[in-house]
Amino acid sequence: MGFSYSNDWRARPIFWIGPGRVWARLRDRAQPAGLDVHPVASVAVARSSVPPGALLVIESRDPHDLDEALALADRSMISIPIIRIAAAPATDGAADARVLPLPPRVFAPPGGLHILQSWMLWAACSVSVLPPFLCDHLPVALARLSPDGQIAAVNLALRRLLGEPETASLADCLHPEDRDRAIGAWRRIEQGEGIVHFLARCRHRDGSWRTFSWSAIAAPGTPPVIMVGRDISSAIAADERVRQLEAAVEAVANGIVITDADGRIQWVNTAFSLMTGYSREEAIGQFPRLLKSGRHEAAFYEQMWATILRGEVWRGTLVNRRKDGSLYTERMTITPLRRPDGSIERFIAIKEDVTEAEALREQLAQAARMESVSRLAGGIAHDFNNLLQTILGYLEFVAARFPDGDPGRADVETIRAAARQATDVTRRLLAFSRRQIIDPRSINLNDLLRGLADLIRRVIGEQIEVVLELDETLAPVMADPGQVETVVMNLVANAGEAMPQGGRLTITTRVVTFQPDDVAIFADARPGTFACLSIRDTGPGIPEDVRRHLFEPFFTAKGWGRGTGLGLATVYGIVQQHGGWIHVYSEPGQGTCFRIYLPTAGPSATPGAPPPPVARERHVLVVEDEVSIARLAKRVLEAAGYRVSVAHSAAAARALFAEIGPSVDLIFSDVVLPDGNGVDLADELRRQRPNIAVILVSGYPDDYSRWEMVRERGWPFIQKPYPTSDLLAEVARALSPQGVEPSREPPRERGR
Repeated sequence: MGFSYSNDWRARPIFWIGPGRVWARLRDRAQPAGLDVHPVASVAVARSSVPPGALLVIESRDPHDLDEALALADRSMISIPIIRIAAAPATDGAADARVLPLPPRVFAPPGGLHILQSWMLWAACSVSVLPPFLCDHLPVALARLSPDGQIAAVNLALRRLLGEPETASLADCLHPEDRDRAIGAWRRIEQGEGIVHFLARCRHRDGSWRTFSWSAIAAPGTPPVIMVGRDISSAIAADERVRQLEAAVEAVANGIVITDADGRIQWVNTAFSLMTGYSREEAIGQFPRLLKSGRHEAAFYEQMWATILRGEVWRGTLVNRRKDGSLYTERMTITPLRRPDGSIERFIAIKEDVTEAEALREQLAQAARMESVSRLAGGIAHDFNNLLQTILGYLEFVAARFPDGDPGRADVETIRAAARQATDVTRRLLAFSRRQIIDPRSINLNDLLRGLADLIRRVIGEQIEVVLELDETLAPVMADPGQVETVVMNLVANAGEAMPQGGRLTITTRVVTFQPDDVAIFADARPGTFACLSIRDTGPGIPEDVRRHLFEPFFTAKGWGRGTGLGLATVYGIVQQHGGWIHVYSEPGQGTCFRIYLPTAGPSATPGAPPPPVARERHVLVVEDEVSIARLAKRVLEAAGYRVSVAHSAAAARALFAEIGPSVDLIFSDVVLPDGNGVDLADELRRQRPNIAVILVSGYPDDYSRWEMVRERGWPFIQKPYPTSDLLAEVARALSPQGVEPSREPPRERGR
């Protein structure tokens, strides 16, 4: 038996399976409507005779028949709509019937929802010739549409979907804005179009509007257009939630990657593409290994996979490679997603580019390390200076016991030379730790560099070209010229060693202004105007692993026995002590550039006038906590004819001054005392004796020493280790009338 049919539902055959009283009703109603209805004895017969596109009506209580029908529908290329009619006794004793919903898979043709609705509509139109109760029991919304876009008749399913009573009229349930669509559907069907699909909203009893997907078709009866609809409000809301979620995921600043359980990329967001350089099309289907940088061992990735395959969340930081080959650091979290049965379905990775943050953290960590080493170096230098003061001081007495030419004196001079070399080491440590005494003044950096040009050329040799590029608009800087020269010559010497075969050394000055938003470039930067001194060479560059330790004391890349490792540490300390900072830029094969930023000069402070000397008595109060140094000072001063009293703490000095204060002419005090500060002690004692002279001494000046206060008062300062001749000269200057040059005679013990 062969069949052919068109878009007109009347040409589509209906097959009836099984005996039953409903068959007579169907036949009597179908034939006048022109329907092509065929009885089939069984499902087995229908298997060979029912073509795709037909409507299958089953009147059977036998579950086996229904299973056979479902199997038939599953095997067909286009699912066959099936209506199951189960006979039931009516109240009047006659056989009744009801339409039962079937599993959703029966109504799942491969053509999508519109095809599904078309088949449902086809089924509804086919049974519209049946008694009305059959239409009411269909699991779809049915309505007849009038030419003016009004609803003329509805089934029970639509009333229930809209929360209305069974007797309610739904003529005006369509949204006014959607009525034109309904009218348009009527006209298109009137013009011969088979099925028309459109969306229209219907008012629910609670006042809300529900969106329905309608399919309309010509049908027997009045009005001659019937619609079948599905409430898709929940689906639209779900789609909107999905759209919002997708938009949010797209807009998030972090990269998001979704992979299957094997790790193959299924989806990435825009941030991932911006981070890695791979477009979504390039990434989908690939594995995350396309980002591998080679910086991590295989064990790193094995541990990662072991964690997520256990269903646990993995968090970590790793270095990856972008599409252009550049490396970046990302912080990543991988979360497994499970199926209902507990198996892993996919993974979601959230990636944050922390390259800049890691670089800043490294800068801050380096600054913290440098500060710690600086404090350690300063403390070592301070203690070492105290030892050297004792050694050098007593060596002067020992040397005085040997006449010139005596072998013993030569031995002493050898020891003294070694001690002075040690003094130079401590001086460099103090410079690194920013505890070296500096004498800042307003200087012209360009003039200083021009004055050093000849010396620079002699130091680095004729094979290296020296170029000065000086900005003549450069403002003066507040700096110690001797210390700045030390910085320049250290950097120049290093540049010369980096270019043994020759090259170019370029020294540049320029004005740089940092805005508040610019200070993140360097860890020590701050807003303001600065003079930038650049020293650039054309050498091989500095490797990254060396650059990280460049300014650490005693670190050297020159090899064993070459260099002390204090040159760049000294540079770092001097620049820091001047309120500036230093930045190094270097790439292999591209040379190295040191940039030094120094604050421009402000108004210079006028030092206070030194206290007038007192000439009548020569009584010196020595305040020194190191016993050996106190004994040395006492011995030197007494050998020069002074009366000396000694205190080893601030408290002892106050107590002693209370007894001998009127006779004391000069206070010679260490700055850092175990129970106080030499500056505060001198201020306190001068309030009792305003004309008393003060000389301060220290192994290093730190923040605790209040050096600005010392400069304001104009008090002399001696840094340890000092020659005894310097001590005698400063004491004589403090106690002599103005204009009288004190004697610099070396110390002699009294009676010699």
